[in-house]
Amino acid sequence: MSSKRFKKILCLVGCVASLQVAWAEVILINQFKITPEKELAFVAAWHKGNDVLSKCEGYVSTKLHKSIQTPGTWINYAVWSSREAFQRAVSSLEFKKSVLEIRAQGATGSPELFEVHFSSAKP
Repeated sequence: MSSKRFKKILCLVGCVASLQVAWAEVILINQFKITPEKELAFVAAWHKGNDVLSKCEGYVSTKLHKSIQTPGTWINYAVWSSREAFQRAVSSLEFKKSVLEIRAQGATGSPELFEVHFSSAKP
């Protein structure tokens, strides 16, 4: 193996190792279905739940998205420092109460945790 090729491989291995450290975060993606006439109440209830979670250790960020193609479809995209931090946060009594308020608006959610396997952005 040439020295130049070996250096490229070492660089690639180093880059991948550093990305694995940076990607220890987990992503919550939760799709909600809500009737259009209850969307305002749903958003208000969602904000209350987010206020609880945003104060928890391990919370990084969140975004609430509204579909422009399918009425009544919303996506919550939240970043957490670890699976354990997320699980501690959603186990709190205060958060569980906020979930009941969201459900009271008729919202059905399908939350799932993800690990990042690739990310791309403009420099």
